[in-house]
Amino acid sequence: MKVLTVFLIIFLLPEISRSQNIPACDSLVIECCSFDVSQNTVTLLASNYSSYLFDYPGFILYNTDMDTVAFETVNYFGISTEQPHWLNIIHPFSLPFNGILELYVLFYDSLTCTFEVTIPDTITTIVNNVELDLMKIFPNPTNDWLFIDLGEHEFLSDLKLRIINSLGQERYSCKIIDPKIQIPLYSIGKPGFYFVQIFDPFGNMSETRKLLLR
Repeated sequence: MKVLTVFLIIFLLPEISRSQNIPACDSLVIECCSFDVSQNTVTLLASNYSSYLFDYPGFILYNTDMDTVAFETVNYFGISTEQPHWLNIIHPFSLPFNGILELYVLFYDSLTCTFEVTIPDTITTIVNNVELDLMKIFPNPTNDWLFIDLGEHEFLSDLKLRIINSLGQERYSCKIIDPKIQIPLYSIGKPGFYFVQIFDPFGNMSETRKLLLR
């Protein structure tokens, strides 16, 4: 297993926080980051020095365009000290990286803290194995059918498609046999945000798109 490690302390000062931050956000210290290339994950170490629990927390990492880069499946009742949080990388990115880290509570029901993040240029591209820049999904938002056009790709028959919800739970998967795909969404789940992911022949995530189900 190949692991690339970068250390960065995110000092949670009031002037870099957005207006929705509660006072307990100032008592969080986050050590960032270790990258597991084989598992497409980025790990944060969070330490909570306040009495606030941060019930059922989940972190989401965004780039400066507010595209989701990585998100966490909720694993804890709260935040303690030196607690690892594993975020699934859904959009490949390179270093140096500037973006936004958001902390949600209650299984992503409530946004609690927002912080600016800078990861220095100590390693190069994390993972980006298959270029699918021409991939299109439509309509988006939708409530019944989803249409996906992958364009042209020479390894099309070896790709896999997966749809997960905001908690990282798989709601649909299939092997790709045609560049144009139609997916019925009636049994995917309740309305909300989902992620359409494409995996290459080696099981690495190659592309992702955010989907809003109404």
